[in-house]
This record gives sequence, structure tokens and C-alpha cells, in this order.
Amino acid sequence: MEAIFSDRVTEGLFALLRIGLGSDEAMMPLAEGEWKDVLTLAAQQSVIGIVYAGVSRLPEDFPVPDEVTLKLMAEAGRIRKRSALVGSVLEKVRERFPGAMVLKGPAVAAFYPSPELRESGDIDLYFPDIQAAPTAPDGSSHLNIDGIDIDIHGSYFDLGLRPPVAVPSPEATLLMLSAHILKHAFSSGTGLRQICDIALAYRRLDYDEAALKALWKDCGMVKWSNLLSAFIRRHLGIEAPLTAEGEDTGRLLSIVLEGGNFGHFAASRREALAGSAAGRKVDTFKRLLGKAPFGLRYAPGKYLWYLSSLAKGNL
Repeated sequence: MEAIFSDRVTEGLFALLRIGLGSDEAMMPLAEGEWKDVLTLAAQQSVIGIVYAGVSRLPEDFPVPDEVTLKLMAEAGRIRKRSALVGSVLEKVRERFPGAMVLKGPAVAAFYPSPELRESGDIDLYFPDIQAAPTAPDGSSHLNIDGIDIDIHGSYFDLGLRPPVAVPSPEATLLMLSAHILKHAFSSGTGLRQICDIALAYRRLDYDEAALKALWKDCGMVKWSNLLSAFIRRHLGIEAPLTAEGEDTGRLLSIVLEGGNFGHFAASRREALAGSAAGRKVDTFKRLLGKAPFGLRYAPGKYLWYLSSLAKGNL
């Protein structure tokens, strides 16, 4: 059964994220039990490093339990160590595969106020020249260097997008991040780390807003992109382009909180991930069907494409 967190805990987490990402807002005091729940929720969302940054920026007299402070310091140390390892592997990757483009992960960590506190996962690579893309000895598109998984992608964009945009470019990066979040929102779920990534990309990249909105329209992602921008503005306090005001972000918030990072903390999803590849695919398909009202409202073309592709066994 998935944990249910109070509104105070959820807002406490968002307040710490905003502070950790550079806001100077004040934060409401939390009870000791609420602090523990904030840490649990932050861990599920893979944003505990940002929470550590937020707590570090609170006034010295702000009441933070010692147990929480010690836990955050230990987690921050772990995250920094992992980030350093990923960074060292990335240097090796760039030496071995000079034609590769890095997607997400360490590429977006550079947008953070403290890049080393963004929790690292795998390294995702895209090769514009597909002939140069390496494969593992078993012929798969997954490599492992020094214990870090490396995924080779055949396309820069998810969901079958083929937009008229230069790759790389600020607009392409933002569209790539948005489509990646949308794909997971359609199925297993998406988390706050991914949304923080694109929020900070909006903050840091010098993009052409009109060109970006034209891409949204070309890709059938206007409603989705507006929802995501509204969420970023409301919950993270970071400016993101809107096509209209007044978007209700409640459904996206529910998806984010349901299972945390890529939905991995939903109990039924954990069971599926521990099973066979076929079982995981069936579970993803069932979740995709369950997201029909969301998908058909915010990006029907992309939702139906994903549904069809998964049904045909192409993902």
C-alpha cells in the first residue's frame, strides 16, 4: 500500500525544494513526525539532495530536529559520491565515444545551483550517427562502465517526435525533457526530480519562447506543456512559458505523488519491476490504459501513439 502524506508534509517538501533551488521564501515550522515524512517523500522523489540544500539555507534559529540534520548530511554525502562517480564515467564516455550526445542526467545537473546534489541515475546517450553507436557484447543497447549503466538511444526525442528543430539547441533540450516526462506520466509515473530538471532548464537556457511554443503546436503538446509549465510555476516558483492562465495542476500532482521517481514507489509497480521483462511490459500497458483520461485530455496524439507502439511490441 502506498504511503499517504498530509498536505503539510507535501507543502513542506515543496517549500524546501523552492528554497533549495534559490527562493528566499519563509517556511512554516514542521513537527518532528512531519520532518520524517518530508524526508521519506523526498527520497521517493529522488530530490533529497535539493532538500538538503534547502535546509542548509534556512535561518540558523529555524527548528530542524538533529536527527533530520544528520540524515540529510549523510544523504548529501552519498549523493555527492555518486555524482563524482558518474562524472568520472562521463569523462571516459566522452573520450571513447566523441560523437555521443548526453541526454538528461549529468547534462541537466549543470543547471542546478549545486550540481553535485542532483541525485544521479544512469547515463543516457544519443548518437546522431547511428552507425557510431556502440552495443554490448550481447548486442543490446546497454553498457556498464565502473558500475554505471549507460543506455544508448536511437532517437533524441521520446514518443516518436520528429520536430523541425536543430539538435542540440535550447528548444530541442526543453522539448526532449518535456516529452520524456510526458511518456512516463502516461504510464508508470513521473517524479519531482524530472520536473526540477526541466524547471531549471527553463531558468538557465536562453530559448526562443515563440519558437518553443511553435514546436509544442507542431508536436501536439500544447495542452501538456501548458500544464507542466503551470505546475512548475505553482509548486517550484520558477518561470516557465504558458499559453493560457488558470490550468488546474491537481491531476499532475496526483501522478507525481502516486509512485515517486518513475512510479517506482507504488507497491504494485515495485512488484512488476522485480519480475520478468514481459511482466513489466504488461504492467506498463495496464498503467497506460489507466491513464487514458489524462492522456486523451492533454496530448491525445502522443498518448495513442505510445499505446499503439507498446501494443505492437516496439518499445
